Amino acid sequence: MEAKISVIIPAFNAATYVEQAINSALIQEEVLEVIVIDDASTDATAEVVQKLMPLQGSKLVYKVNAQNLGPGASRNIGIRMARGQYLSFLDADDYFLPGRFSHGMQLLTERPNVDGCFTRVQNVWQADFRPAAFQHQDVIGYIGSELSQKDLLYYILAEKGDFFSIIALLVKKSAVEQTALLDESFMYGGDIEFIYELCYKCLLVPEKEAEIKIIRRLHGQNITSSEGHRQFNDRWKLIQKWLDHISDYQLEPRTCRALVLRYVHFWYVIKGYPKTMVGRQLIKWGLLLQLLVQKPFLLKKCTLG
Repeated sequence: MEAKISVIIPAFNAATYVEQAINSALIQEEVLEVIVIDDASTDATAEVVQKLMPLQGSKLVYKVNAQNLGPGASRNIGIRMARGQYLSFLDADDYFLPGRFSHGMQLLTERPNVDGCFTRVQNVWQADFRPAAFQHQDVIGYIGSELSQKDLLYYILAEKGDFFSIIALLVKKSAVEQTALLDESFMYGGDIEFIYELCYKCLLVPEKEAEIKIIRRLHGQNITSSEGHRQFNDRWKLIQKWLDHISDYQLEPRTCRALVLRYVHFWYVIKGYPKTMVGRQLIKWGLLLQLLVQKPFLLKKCTLG
């Protein structure tokens, strides 16, 4: 099979894990190149990557940011550099298993109208790290029935957890170029908004691959698990951004309502849930009233579209 995929790996202080991530991508026969964007690491990340480069030639591309820009900006740099027809994303502390792209590439080859596909991810927890909030999240992702673009965006917004992760995505570069790429002002929410944009503008379908081929390592030092409060703050701001620009999108009323409820949900997460049901309802309706006063156009969008 002709190699057509660019795998983009943003890395920050990832010396412990990045070699496994890189090698797990390089062994996939469909991979044209692995692009590592070092986000101004202060550990031995550079030494680890540079050690691998003479063995791989042009298949391993390495760029160091002059200053720390965040994962969104690093992924954007990788997207612009990519030579592949298809893009895949991998975090520096995660890794692929053999055969990661075999099913997805077959799907995209047989169905040229499809812009991208997604699969499930296995969470692997470090022995001494497992927050109570994540007790039941061993596998994330969706492999159910294929959904329309409108349904997929709605279900992603209506779900309480991740519908699929950016590392579960295989997408045409031409489809990604239809979006504004990742919002670099978000340290944590840029990948989620990127998925929203892709779902809105492109046709994405589940791979329905029974065997999981992506391992997501969770530990006390990675971005996903650290600074949880800031992560939720960024996701709340992301929802606020979409609400501010909701008139720019042709969204169904149910999707608009899901956005509003996500806004309320993240407010609860950040500020803390009231202890009583009455307290929760009072705050919920107070927030909804505040939103309608600040953004009166929301009422029409949430009822008539």
